[in-house]
Amino acid sequence: MSKKDVVIVKLPHLKTEVELPPELADVMERLLSAGEYGVTALDLIDAGHLAPNERISRLRKSGAIIVKEKICVTCGGEEHHGVANYVYKGWK
Repeated sequence: MSKKDVVIVKLPHLKTEVELPPELADVMERLLSAGEYGVTALDLIDAGHLAPNERISRLRKSGAIIVKEKICVTCGGEEHHGVANYVYKGWK
């Protein structure tokens, strides 16, 4: 991976930054911005990440500690049960 294929993301923990490909950097920045509330799979799909589980898996393989929980969300007046909600907890 060349230097122009990565984005540096500032982390709020002991490891202060990591180099990630742009598509993973965007997901990571969304997780950081969401804080303890996390980001749903629907939010990531709306942001253009059509395979959110794959992006989260790649972040985990890179060292991110991300917790997944199933929640109920309302979108467009319609309830969706069992939607994945991802919460960033730290970096290995």
